[in-house]
Amino acid sequence: MMNGVVVLLPQILAEAHEYGHAGIAPWIVWIGVLAIVLVTAVVVVTVLVLLLRGKLPPEDEVPGTPSGGEPPAPPASGATAPATRPGSTDVAEDPEQALQRYLDREDGIMAILKQRGRPVAQSELCQYLGVAADELARALSDLEQRGFLHRTWDRERQDFKVSRQES
Repeated sequence: MMNGVVVLLPQILAEAHEYGHAGIAPWIVWIGVLAIVLVTAVVVVTVLVLLLRGKLPPEDEVPGTPSGGEPPAPPASGATAPATRPGSTDVAEDPEQALQRYLDREDGIMAILKQRGRPVAQSELCQYLGVAADELARALSDLEQRGFLHRTWDRERQDFKVSRQES
């Protein structure tokens, strides 16, 4: 079989040359290879840019927690996170950035609840996310109104238990 292929190849090339198509095949191959290289380069650069901007977190990492899945250390006493609710009074921050941080906070809340798989105390969420209690309460209220989660009062802990809404 291999000998037949070797014999046919010169005949095919001779016929292609006879009809004027001999020079086209190598160019088509080179154009295809160049296209594949360029597409690969664009994909690699895009992924790197997204990773550097923080838009694609590693799969094993939940926003707001280190890669080990443990909650971060609570913020220092008296330290508060900047207001990130859309429409915040912080005039120095771009409204688009404020909205994106607010949405990222909501994503972080939902990711922590999904990772834990159980209700989480509202005070624990404050520690995990490193945000002030009033900012977290606003985000939780918005998520609760949209039906993504629900809160129940825990008398023993004197705190809300937050859990994902089962769909």
